[in-house]
Amino acid sequence: MSSLFANIVQPAFTQAEKAINSDPEIAISANDLNLHFALKSNDSTLIYGMLRVLGPDKGVLISGDNEAFAKFCRVWRLVLDHLRDAVHGRATIVASAASYEEGTEDAQERCSMYAFDLPGHGRSYPGATQFPGSYRLDEDSYIDIIGKVVQKLNLHRPIVCGASMAGHICLAVAMRADEIGVGGVIPCEASDHISALVDHYAVGTLQNESILNPERVCGLISPTAPAIYRQLTWWIYSSQATGIFPGDLKFYFNGWDGRDRARLIDTKKCPMYMLTGEYDYSCTAAASRATAEKIPGAVFEEMKGLGHFPMTEQPAVFLPYFLRALDFIQQSNALPS
Repeated sequence: MSSLFANIVQPAFTQAEKAINSDPEIAISANDLNLHFALKSNDSTLIYGMLRVLGPDKGVLISGDNEAFAKFCRVWRLVLDHLRDAVHGRATIVASAASYEEGTEDAQERCSMYAFDLPGHGRSYPGATQFPGSYRLDEDSYIDIIGKVVQKLNLHRPIVCGASMAGHICLAVAMRADEIGVGGVIPCEASDHISALVDHYAVGTLQNESILNPERVCGLISPTAPAIYRQLTWWIYSSQATGIFPGDLKFYFNGWDGRDRARLIDTKKCPMYMLTGEYDYSCTAAASRATAEKIPGAVFEEMKGLGHFPMTEQPAVFLPYFLRALDFIQQSNALPS
């Protein structure tokens, strides 16, 4: 049946460029962009690229009715996902929860591990002064929360690791290592700055955030990630309270800027090992590598087969990279200063 379906829809893909470019509502253009190649190589990410404003990258222009797109983004994604599976087949790389548990045990043999939710995130209640719609994350408040966790748990020179906005704050933590008392950082999917031309984190504020927010990020997941982990990532972003994700994005994009400070990081005091997935088109591997090159002593590694959410997408694939970073920092701290 799938083979028959593929034969039916395959001819439609030969007309994809003409059909998409003729749509007056949403259009995307970039210098030397081969639309057919992008559709084939980046799988379902093309449609998210239309919503994800890339910022002032040379040769990139995204235009159209963002609110209209936000309203129907889930329909677009479901259709493209099924068409992709029919034409190119389902991903053959798999992982299991058992692999994730084994990897966690390996890491815990080397160190104690703690994870916490920011106020208003996950299972954490919002702060006493936070009311619906008021949340806006910034560097100082983020650093203050991390510092209080370190102090409350009485941690001695902990290694801080996080991805996306938590990856950005790892860079800030390294800049303020003496203030917080950390012994190293592992920034994932992070760079010294990611800019946006428009206030696109406010796109779709009149839409259902429990659908729009996960649809915004699904294209950042590796196309090889097993369905169960793709669904888990979708659910995580669907379960947040209104205004939380847009408030985080205000920090992730223009709110975070370490371009003039990254070079001041002292990796002898705070060793750094940066990791970014090859499929992350929000914070690209190139952007992370460029940031690492500004920091004397910093190490960068591109993670094959992973996207913007490496810990969730494929734990078994991510863990070897994480353990390598952990070993590097522990060995660096063991060296005489």
